[in-house]
Amino acid sequence: MARDAFTLAHFPMLCGVIAYAVGLEDALAHPSDPLSAEGRLAIALGLMLFVGGTAIAMWRATCGNPTQRVVISGAAALGVYLAAGIPPAGTLGIAFAGVGIIAFLDERGAERLRET
Repeated sequence: MARDAFTLAHFPMLCGVIAYAVGLEDALAHPSDPLSAEGRLAIALGLMLFVGGTAIAMWRATCGNPTQRVVISGAAALGVYLAAGIPPAGTLGIAFAGVGIIAFLDERGAERLRET
């Protein structure tokens, strides 16, 4: 379990951070121009890989159900990719909103566990 959760699941998380950094570099290089399709794809893939990797690690470590996390990150990634024509701040805001919703729901779930 430890090998799967703390080694194999970290590989997509690392790739996600790298992909997100590539998209972020594109956004910072041209802050007033809309992101290119490649930049939006890099941010969307980075989001999916990182959140997907954490979902795999959580599932393997706790045998929980990460479906909610995967669905929300998928919707945010799709929103990022389809957000053509808006400034990079808006595109990054969509990604941030998806991660924020996931964090809020994770914390709410943790509160329920503490109450029981």
